[in-house]
Amino acid sequence: MPVAHVEAGLRSFDRTMPEEINRLLTDQMADLLFTPSEDANQNLLREGIPRERIHFVGNVMIDCLINLRPRIAEADSEVIPLKYALVTLHRPSNVDDFEMLRKILNALGEISGDLPSSSPVTPAHGIKSPKSHSSHQKHCAFASHRVTFNSYVYKNAPR
Repeated sequence: MPVAHVEAGLRSFDRTMPEEINRLLTDQMADLLFTPSEDANQNLLREGIPRERIHFVGNVMIDCLINLRPRIAEADSEVIPLKYALVTLHRPSNVDDFEMLRKILNALGEISGDLPSSSPVTPAHGIKSPKSHSSHQKHCAFASHRVTFNSYVYKNAPR
């Protein structure tokens, strides 16, 4: 049975992250590697993946976002401030290290008078969020600033 990897070749270059190891291993064993970008193609080639297994297909996350735009615009009727920061803190290196988390929260506290922030709760926090996916997308789309290590938030931000 052939194995395909969508979003192949993406790298954080941080091998302390379990998802980085998963990406590397999956790319080595996949028969079909569907990449979102030229730099992903180059990462795979640099890692010795044969060119014939690499297929540039574009950014499927952006394609999904474009298809979801009408639902995102209609997502709940809550009022969204004109200027706010969307903050995601899900990386273990940010939230499992108390000193690092304290530094991040202190920095956010320093700017909060000028720039309120919104931080979505995710299953990684062990809490079910009351917000729908479309509502989260709406917050991501309309944020004036983003503080994140999450490529999904970055990729879904308007350019």
